[in-house]
Amino acid sequence: KIKQLEGVIQRTLIDDAQTRLARFLVDNVSILNLITQKEIATKIATTPETVSRILRRFKENDWIKVDSKKIIIMNIHALKQVSE
Repeated sequence: KIKQLEGVIQRTLIDDAQTRLARFLVDNVSILNLITQKEIATKIATTPETVSRILRRFKENDWIKVDSKKIIIMNIHALKQVSE
């Protein structure tokens, strides 16, 4: 239980928003077409504006594609590197 709690603290307080978002995208590929950016922001403890800004950066790097508000992973390897 303590190890789990340490993991939660690490993910929400120590990791930056970009790392948390990359990890969320990698870990939740199967639901990305079902979830809104606002819901993602809530799950990774940041604002929708921050999620939007980071997604734009990921898109500029060709790591993701956003199509009709759906996030499509284009380079999961790059996202995994950011999420570590």
